[in-house]
Amino acid sequence: MLNAQKWLMLVFCLASITCKQNVVSPADLLSDPSIKPAVIYTYPAANSTGPYDNFSTTITVRFNKLMDLTSLQHAVRFSSLLGDIKEDTGRASSQSGEVASVSPVITNSNSRFLWKIGQTYTLRIDNSAKDVNGNYLVPPFSMTIKPEPYFRVKSMYPSSGSGIVSPGSQIQLQFNSLVDTTIFSSITITPALAGRWRYASLNRVGVDSSSIIYQGGGMRPGTNYSVSVGSGARDKSGNTMPDGFGSSFTTENFLVYYTRPSDGDTTASSFASVQVVFNAEIDTGSVRGAFVINPSLEGLFGFEGPTGSFSFSPILSFVAGTKYTVTIASSMMSKTGAPLASPYEFSFTIMPFKVLWTRPWDGMTHVSRNYPIIVETSDLLDTSSIRNAFNISPPVSGTFSYNDQDSYFHFFPSVPMDSLSVY
Repeated sequence: MLNAQKWLMLVFCLASITCKQNVVSPADLLSDPSIKPAVIYTYPAANSTGPYDNFSTTITVRFNKLMDLTSLQHAVRFSSLLGDIKEDTGRASSQSGEVASVSPVITNSNSRFLWKIGQTYTLRIDNSAKDVNGNYLVPPFSMTIKPEPYFRVKSMYPSSGSGIVSPGSQIQLQFNSLVDTTIFSSITITPALAGRWRYASLNRVGVDSSSIIYQGGGMRPGTNYSVSVGSGARDKSGNTMPDGFGSSFTTENFLVYYTRPSDGDTTASSFASVQVVFNAEIDTGSVRGAFVINPSLEGLFGFEGPTGSFSFSPILSFVAGTKYTVTIASSMMSKTGAPLASPYEFSFTIMPFKVLWTRPWDGMTHVSRNYPIIVETSDLLDTSSIRNAFNISPPVSGTFSYNDQDSYFHFFPSVPMDSLSVY
């Protein structure tokens, strides 16, 4: 039966509720030995000019047949007049058999491949490619693409229209070509930031200058920022950006990211410090006036490390079994002068006084007969109460070791404990 007749039968049968047999399914057609292989779809489209959405370096090629991958890999050929890819080579892979991913082999494997501006590339799949039935690709397939017709910004982070951007984020521009430092003067950030542009990354042979990051310019919370690249900006090779580039985003309001202890925690230690972390650098001078803890107790504030957080450590330990509520007032300010969007409140409860762990632990076996017993508690000990509170059975004489400001003590047996005994 002719191929056209099979397709017509398929269409007719799918449209008819009375057709019960002799249906040729698409899966059957993919492996039908009477059908010759052919390319029926590519992305990007054959003989087209970009830029293309969601395209990097891999061309998608769809056949009407399940293909023999080994022969396809040997049949793929890329070519370019600029010598940036290895002539008459290529890579092909496939998960389904009829859809292949085809990419060029670049001449410099130490650097990331970029399609050259204004360059046309040719993909050929010669007639040594065959399907799973042994039918060869006749005639061979050929297509051209011009992925990057002009110099442009491929992407920006934060992306355009983003409204939940952390003020601590860094602005990053990704170009479709290498740039040098002369492009920095063509970029405008509004409102202006106190920072500088730098290349985003290094690779094995040096700087990858197709991506740049704005560093050191902390953004103000709750602010709309726009980034523009002027038309006429040039890449490292002198290619001009014809229409310029513009994008904008909004940073989120100044707010508390998280706290330690967390809100509702009922297992906080008496020795805990309170830590409050924000989404932007803070004005450390506003902390004392904005921080309230109830029940009140004196403590010290700490600003170690990144200044997007602070800590509060009580001079005396928290009281076991007590619930504490912390309020950060809206007078709390970011380093750039933005107030906290609204007062923030959280509470935690100090765990009651109890034994946290022992050594040996409960149920432990193969314990040395001379092993000291260690008891760790959740709060500072009244050392005068240890001897009367401690009991070991069967009885063992021994000595205690402890310090006045400790939450643990040791008991050292005076004589070895009995072997094979449970204490």
